[in-house]
Amino acid sequence: MRELMVVFYGNELSLGITLAGWLFWVAMGSWGIGRFFVERIRHKLAFFVLGELLLALFLPA
Repeated sequence: MRELMVVFYGNELSLGITLAGWLFWVAMGSWGIGRFFVERIRHKLAFFVLGELLLALFLPA
Protein backbone atom coordinates (compact mmCIF):
# COMPACT_ATOMS: atom_id res chain seq x y z
CA MET A 1 0.00 0.00 0.00
CA ARG A 2 2.88 2.36 0.66
CA GLU A 3 4.09 1.98 -2.90
CA LEU A 4 0.61 2.73 -4.22
CA MET A 5 0.44 5.85 -2.06
CA VAL A 6 3.70 6.98 -3.67
CA VAL A 7 2.32 6.31 -7.15
CA PHE A 8 -0.86 8.29 -6.40
CA TYR A 9 1.05 11.07 -4.60
CA GLY A 10 -0.82 10.42 -1.35
CA ASN A 11 -4.27 10.90 -2.87
CA GLU A 12 -6.48 8.36 -1.08
CA LEU A 13 -9.53 9.11 -3.22
CA SER A 14 -7.75 8.19 -6.46
CA LEU A 15 -6.29 5.10 -4.84
CA GLY A 16 -9.71 4.02 -3.54
CA ILE A 17 -11.41 4.55 -6.89
CA THR A 18 -8.69 2.60 -8.68
CA LEU A 19 -8.85 -0.33 -6.25
CA ALA A 20 -12.67 -0.35 -6.35
CA GLY A 21 -12.62 -0.42 -10.15
CA TRP A 22 -10.10 -3.24 -10.14
CA LEU A 23 -12.17 -5.32 -7.72
CA PHE A 24 -15.34 -4.60 -9.71
CA TRP A 25 -13.83 -5.86 -12.97
CA VAL A 26 -12.36 -8.93 -11.27
CA ALA A 27 -15.84 -9.72 -9.94
CA MET A 28 -17.42 -9.17 -13.37
CA GLY A 29 -14.84 -11.44 -15.00
CA SER A 30 -15.44 -14.17 -12.44
CA TRP A 31 -19.18 -13.88 -12.88
CA GLY A 32 -18.87 -13.98 -16.67
CA ILE A 33 -16.59 -17.00 -16.69
CA GLY A 34 -18.85 -18.81 -14.25
CA ARG A 35 -21.98 -18.00 -16.18
CA PHE A 36 -20.90 -18.66 -19.75
CA PHE A 37 -17.99 -21.11 -19.72
CA VAL A 38 -18.20 -23.41 -16.71
CA GLU A 39 -21.49 -24.96 -17.81
CA ARG A 40 -19.90 -26.00 -21.11
CA ILE A 41 -16.76 -27.59 -19.62
CA ARG A 42 -17.02 -31.36 -19.31
CA HIS A 43 -13.85 -32.07 -17.34
CA LYS A 44 -13.81 -29.36 -14.69
CA LEU A 45 -10.91 -30.84 -12.73
CA ALA A 46 -8.70 -31.07 -15.82
CA PHE A 47 -9.58 -27.46 -16.70
CA PHE A 48 -8.67 -26.35 -13.17
CA VAL A 49 -5.35 -28.23 -13.25
CA LEU A 50 -4.52 -26.72 -16.64
CA GLY A 51 -5.24 -23.24 -15.30
CA GLU A 52 -3.01 -23.81 -12.27
CA LEU A 53 -0.18 -25.10 -14.46
CA LEU A 54 -0.46 -22.09 -16.75
CA LEU A 55 -0.31 -19.77 -13.74
CA ALA A 56 2.76 -21.58 -12.46
CA LEU A 57 4.46 -21.21 -15.84
CA PHE A 58 3.60 -17.58 -16.50
CA LEU A 59 3.93 -16.22 -12.95
CA PRO A 60 7.15 -17.62 -11.53
CA ALA A 61 8.01 -16.72 -7.96
